[in-house]
Amino acid sequence: MKVEFSAKVEVEDAVKAKAQEQMDKFVADFSTQKITSAHIHFAAERVFQIVEIQLNAKNLSLHAAAKQDNVYAALAKAFDKLNTQMSRYLDKIKDSSVKANPALKDKIWNSSELKEEADDADLDGYKYEL
Repeated sequence: MKVEFSAKVEVEDAVKAKAQEQMDKFVADFSTQKITSAHIHFAAERVFQIVEIQLNAKNLSLHAAAKQDNVYAALAKAFDKLNTQMSRYLDKIKDSSVKANPALKDKIWNSSELKEEADDADLDGYKYEL
């Protein structure tokens, strides 16, 4: 997985290392998703530190931004937002995917209970030709 950093302000190496560590933990927590890349952007606005994270995975793109007075707090809040978004996405997928029950399918389509005598009544006297 590729992690890119960009900044409008000077960012210490310790902050980048902490962001890389949290991204590695995030990827490990959601290892079922094929996360391809992440872009972390640092900015400052007056007294606030802004962290934006753009995450790309297979069939998925997530974006989280946080504004705090401390860059570490902003980073933690942005990753919490990403964690929430990913959890909601996985719950949504889990709810919408319903697997067929093969035993029930056989009962429905092969059951003699569904066959009625009048089903083939209109075919009496019909000659089948091949």
